Amino acid sequence: MKVTGDSASVKTAENTSETKQLKKDTADKVEKLESYFQPIDEVQISDEGYNLQAKSETKILKMPEQVESFQAESSSDKQSDDAKMNQIAAKIMNGKPVSPAEEKALKETNPQLYARAKAKAKS
Repeated sequence: MKVTGDSASVKTAENTSETKQLKKDTADKVEKLESYFQPIDEVQISDEGYNLQAKSETKILKMPEQVESFQAESSSDKQSDDAKMNQIAAKIMNGKPVSPAEEKALKETNPQLYARAKAKAKS
């Protein structure tokens, strides 16, 4: 291989081929990324997958009824728990005796209320 010309022209030629290769590599990567993010119009699902999908849709359709009953139960439980915690806090604030279990329950359930009750009791 015979090279003629000055070193600047040789470097420019090398840079040009490197640039072309980089542009090609970049274009390939961009094409792969674009194809990755394109939505798929059609999907083949096996019979087993179709059956699983049908079962999951059935469960989802039943879920709101279950959620409503669960929310009704949990909200009434939460209200009674909140009422108990408020009563315990009131006892602490008024300096009345509170069992260690009640105090621990308040501290774990509502630490802010516990701190306020203790602060009020000291003042």
